[in-house]
Amino acid sequence: MSPLTTDVQPQPLEIYLRQSTHYPERPRHVQMVETHISWVFLTDRYVYKLKKPVRFEFLDFSTPDARRQACQQEVKLNRRLAPDVYLDVIGLSPNEHGGWTWGDTDHPTEWLVKMRRLPAEACLLERLQRETISERELELLADFLATFYLQQPPLTLVPNRVRERLREMIESNQRDLLLDDAPHQDRIRHLHQAQLDFLEERASLFDSRVCDGRFIEGHGDLRPEHIYLMQKPAVIDCIEFSDAMRKIDIVDELGFLTMECDRLGHHAVGSRIMSRYIEETKDDPPATLLAFYKAYRACVRAKVLALRSNQAIGEERRLYAAQSEGYLDLAERYVQRFQPQRLIIIGGIMGTGKSTLAAALSGQMAAKHLRTDVIRQDLFGTGPAHLPYN
Repeated sequence: MSPLTTDVQPQPLEIYLRQSTHYPERPRHVQMVETHISWVFLTDRYVYKLKKPVRFEFLDFSTPDARRQACQQEVKLNRRLAPDVYLDVIGLSPNEHGGWTWGDTDHPTEWLVKMRRLPAEACLLERLQRETISERELELLADFLATFYLQQPPLTLVPNRVRERLREMIESNQRDLLLDDAPHQDRIRHLHQAQLDFLEERASLFDSRVCDGRFIEGHGDLRPEHIYLMQKPAVIDCIEFSDAMRKIDIVDELGFLTMECDRLGHHAVGSRIMSRYIEETKDDPPATLLAFYKAYRACVRAKVLALRSNQAIGEERRLYAAQSEGYLDLAERYVQRFQPQRLIIIGGIMGTGKSTLAAALSGQMAAKHLRTDVIRQDLFGTGPAHLPYN
């Protein structure tokens, strides 16, 4: 927290806000949820978000002014997709009683984002898990998202810089996933090399996406847990701390959502949303591009969960690791859709290392290794020792 200007040391704000009597509306209950960048306080009717005084490679909330700007930016950006949810930025300052004064507009030292609390049962993640989403709700959501993307002005970007940034992100994902002797390193390398190869081989496709105005300032983190199905859908928690993460190909953003729908076993929901976008915008990208973005986003999620696993202990550590592996499984499925299929045949006389070379290549490429001696045995019921060399 920031330096104090009173004689009485105030209680840390994140502790102070845990008490229901410290809120103007006097809620019956307060529940705190902690993330790596915020403390979030859920009351009966509202949600209050307090930024942590932290600095990471991708954000800096280390000063009061930085936290103020982040709160203001969060409200401004999220009102695009949830105008009735993001209510205000509230200033607070320590008082002479060791507490905090709400609504200080003169000399606040901390700020809260105030939001209307949404019903948990309206969350798309919960609806998908319970399989209670209706056709009407799905139609409203698809139209809502398509309309939003149509309304966003296209960004003026330099195509090769867009590709360079994407390449850097893919390489960053791979580095983080390979930390601490991660299992399945050959598979991790193969998945990311396939993405890099596609990015290089289809450079003109990515350039055309930029030149055709398909990059906009989007949400940046479009996942089911951020979407609420109500009379008018709402999407919360966009990325406010990085302009670069919001400057995105629309198909990348929708690919993130449809990938999560696939993971939850609801491919049809993601497909419906994507189809509606195509109908409304006439933007019909190649299926390989969507598969590429899905693979990329699956690897992003795998990385996040792998890093959480490294920081956790016990059962929580195993849970995060399993979830990370699940995302890598998804990425592998998507890679198969955009990666050219290759058949490599290795020949040579006995004892020259054919099997050794084939085993090494299959590991590097995550390819299936077929051995003719084993196939002959399966087909003819006799081992390689009984067959002449041919």
